[in-house]
Amino acid sequence: MARRRWIVEPAGAGRWRRTWMAGGRRPVFGLPEEVGAADLAARGADVFVAGFQKAAVTRGQFPAAGRGILALHVDERVRQAGYFGPEEPLLHRWKVLGRRGPQLVLSVLSCSEAELHRIWDEFPEGAAEGIRRQVPAVAAVAALAGRLIREPVLVADFGASHLTLVAAEGGIPAYAQVVPYSEPQRPEPEAVAPAVAFAVQAVQRQTGLRVAGVLPVGPLRGACPPRPAPGVEIVEPDWAAVVGPAAAAAAPEAPALYGAPFVDPALDLLPAARRWARAWLDALPPLAAGLGAGALALAVAAAVLFVQARHLEDVYMARYRQLQQERRAFEAGLPAPDRKADLERLLAIRARKAGEPDLDQVLVRLAEAVPNGVKVVRLQVRREGAGSGRAAPEVKDPARLLDRPLILEAEMVTQGGFSTVGARFDRLERGLDPAFDLKKIGWMYDEESAEGYLSCRLIPRRAH
Repeated sequence: MARRRWIVEPAGAGRWRRTWMAGGRRPVFGLPEEVGAADLAARGADVFVAGFQKAAVTRGQFPAAGRGILALHVDERVRQAGYFGPEEPLLHRWKVLGRRGPQLVLSVLSCSEAELHRIWDEFPEGAAEGIRRQVPAVAAVAALAGRLIREPVLVADFGASHLTLVAAEGGIPAYAQVVPYSEPQRPEPEAVAPAVAFAVQAVQRQTGLRVAGVLPVGPLRGACPPRPAPGVEIVEPDWAAVVGPAAAAAAPEAPALYGAPFVDPALDLLPAARRWARAWLDALPPLAAGLGAGALALAVAAAVLFVQARHLEDVYMARYRQLQQERRAFEAGLPAPDRKADLERLLAIRARKAGEPDLDQVLVRLAEAVPNGVKVVRLQVRREGAGSGRAAPEVKDPARLLDRPLILEAEMVTQGGFSTVGARFDRLERGLDPAFDLKKIGWMYDEESAEGYLSCRLIPRRAH
């Protein structure tokens, strides 16, 4: 009988959800079960699914360069989106999807290093030694979708407190967005459709992919409307063909758990030191047959020290090679004296652009701030100084144009009693405040139609 590999993910409140997988090309899975920390430590696990509060997916073209310089380009692109803090240490994993001329096409998954350490700290003591893979939930959901459906698909994962929308192609994530519920365990179908429609358009705009349909998963997937977006239908794959008949009903409930073994190794988050330690521990049983207890303990200690030293050596050598590449690239790219003025002007434009809010992220934050029951009926985006329906005034220096902030003029409506409307608009204003400067906000209520109307002018806050 094939060896079972155990997959585990957090279930909340100190509990863990796990299942097993056996077989190779046509694997079979067991049913999920919830266990406590003691049970998990007793059996251990092979694959650990990490659910991050903040994880970003970026798909795009990057300069074809050495890994060190490429890492700098990736980090800069991810930080420009404004999803993470400017000084927040990040961990990036990427999959090379292809090449277009001098550019590489990458799918990048980014997470906070501090959150990664916190996740490991919460893992039960004694259960981590057997972990061979650590995969982010977003990548696991995308990997499962790639096994189920050949075409690009938008996975709508209805969790307990939020909806996660993940676009996947070939089992690799291309886009991810989190839409929180107004109340836990209560996704509202009328709020799902606009979020899905926005995601479908954002996927096409940012990645060029046209999704073939929407795949609802998660314990609350029944909240997904039959037609979640214009021109987009729900897809119903053959779950039994991927996870086996016994787990066909359970897999849609826990997609990350069943998709984790299929995640591409390029997106694995397991730290290098743990990979080396795992390799040494796998090699110890043959050694134990010829060593006494004392010698075996020394061998284990030596293995641990070797892993740590090897990891530090790898870190420092990678940094040394990166600096050498940067030095050579810098020297080769020094401009001629007559190009210095043009370079200074370009750098000034780039410096100002770095603080410019990304429009896609601005719209995502606006969508996240709008509570259920409130509809945006008009939205106009323009530069300060441009009147409604007119383009921004021409300026001789493009860098000066970036000094003029983006302005969003929005009109929203909601129906209900006066107190209900007032509460929704108050919640809207509180949700907008962290990401926008609110100018000219006001609302009125029509008792005859039981409808509230709000208009506002919003200025996205610049990144610091």
